[in-house]
Amino acid sequence: CELSSLEEARLDQCDVVIAATGDDKVNLVTSLLAKTEFGVPRTVGRVNHPDNEWLFTEAWGVDVNVSTPRIMSALVE
Repeated sequence: CELSSLEEARLDQCDVVIAATGDDKVNLVTSLLAKTEFGVPRTVGRVNHPDNEWLFTEAWGVDVNVSTPRIMSALVE
């Protein structure tokens, strides 16, 4: 989620950014920066901890959230 790394990755030319690390903070900041600083039209953010799911919304730059805990629970059920 370093601006210099995102610039090097040329996010300003991306149609979609997928933030799928194992760290919710990094995924959230990357999504927010992609939207606000680079104008990426669509972002996908991976949620690793269920308590953080409420943060992964359009207000925080996430168009689609993918909740690993929710998917695992659904598979078990």
